[in-house]
Amino acid sequence: MNAGSSFLKGKLLMKLRLILMFTLLLALIFALHGLADSIANPTATVAATVQTTQAPETTETPETTETPEPAAAYVLLTLQSGSYWFALPEEGEVDIPIRQTRTDGEEIVNVLHLTPEGMCMGSSTCENQDCVNQGFVSIEGREDRILGNMIICLPNSVALELYTPDEIIAMYQQQAEQSE
Repeated sequence: MNAGSSFLKGKLLMKLRLILMFTLLLALIFALHGLADSIANPTATVAATVQTTQAPETTETPETTETPEPAAAYVLLTLQSGSYWFALPEEGEVDIPIRQTRTDGEEIVNVLHLTPEGMCMGSSTCENQDCVNQGFVSIEGREDRILGNMIICLPNSVALELYTPDEIIAMYQQQAEQSE
């Protein structure tokens, strides 16, 4: 391995560590923000369409199919109630409403807007609209953004992160190595 590739690998590992630390810090901020805003037990609904089909009744051996190609990138949606992965669409645009209900009954909504190139926060019920104003995140342009691959809505406790398939594999491998 030459010095240049070693340097780049070290730089990538440092960046992944910083992203992981930032994500953990963000989770802590969300937890504290949630307590302060009385969002202790929000009910979150991520509206996404899932189509199911019944398997045909047959005793024949099904044909093997090829494994589908991974998406160009994936979005990790993090809420107080959990995390969800979404693949960027191959074509067209998709809006995903993220609905949460505070303990006082107030509904808060963010809309995640996905395109084949990346993501943005399409709209939000938060007062300051900082998350909407953070703009579009793409794989190619995330190096030029202050928050890199992230969009954050602190008032509504929503975080979005854009990852390539290789970055996701590396994250899970690193977690597996650390748990050994």
